[in-house]
Amino acid sequence: MIPNLALKFSYSMVHLFHRKKGGIWFLLDSIQHGEPGLDQKMKKLKRNAIQLGEANLATILVLPTNEIRYFSVEIGQNPGKLTAKKLNNYLNQITNEPLQESSFDWYFENGRLNFALIQTKMLDRAIEFATKYNFEPNLVVGLSQNKTYSRVAVFEINSKGTTELADLKQDTSQFEMVAVKLPKTASRDTQFVY
Repeated sequence: MIPNLALKFSYSMVHLFHRKKGGIWFLLDSIQHGEPGLDQKMKKLKRNAIQLGEANLATILVLPTNEIRYFSVEIGQNPGKLTAKKLNNYLNQITNEPLQESSFDWYFENGRLNFALIQTKMLDRAIEFATKYNFEPNLVVGLSQNKTYSRVAVFEINSKGTTELADLKQDTSQFEMVAVKLPKTASRDTQFVY
């Protein structure tokens, strides 16, 4: 099962989203990295998430788009068995990134091998931030803004979480998070502490 909470990171902000029935994501709040009172604001976001029924705080982490590099290499229609060693060899051919310091996702389509690559330290920082404020990172993903990578890049799945890769549709539309705020009024499940 995919979590209903998402921390979406950008260059200067972190945004907390909550997914309602029908798969629509609502913005709970945005916080600037390093702003005064960050700890208190994150505690408030945690309380809001619990009040919305997300007591286990299982969370998707959406990594900053500008930190993800996308590559593609033509390998033909018959790729053979794509082992980890073969994938690393292809990556070494198309990037100067030190692969031992990177995490990547890949897929094969139309004779092309497509990669999404992020530095592991960025991934680790996002996980560290979330766990510092008691959110439970279940899934760490990246989304291509310009659709150069046509699916969700899955960088990590927490083995303790409830998310299965089979549950995750690779279609990026399930992660369309727009800045639509939940109303302050209405039913109890849409109210949260301000």
